[in-house]
Amino acid sequence: GMKVMVTFNVQTELDIANGARGEVVGIVLDEREPIIAEAEAKKHLKYPLAYMLVKLNRTKAAKLPGLAEGVVLIVPIQKTFTILIGKSRKTVTRRQLPLTAAYTFTDYRSQ
Repeated sequence: GMKVMVTFNVQTELDIANGARGEVVGIVLDEREPIIAEAEAKKHLKYPLAYMLVKLNRTKAAKLPGLAEGVVLIVPIQKTFTILIGKSRKTVTRRQLPLTAAYTFTDYRSQ
């Protein structure tokens, strides 16, 4: 699976925090998405993912039934911002997984 890094403090007491690293072991689509045939190489989704299953390198999270040790669910988080366009204010809501690809690391940043 793809190597990832958590980009938000999801649950710090369980070590699911900004900078935690792991590997994607599963992707769960929104229940409104049609079933995807395995032969399809690429699929455009209409809805955001329901969650991703990530095996963290280190976590204090208890083992979840039916999942391997260290595998946690990472769900999308929602943030709301107010922006100024000309003289009017607009509210923007963003929903995304608190994860980023993580293949290269330095003391300053991950890539």
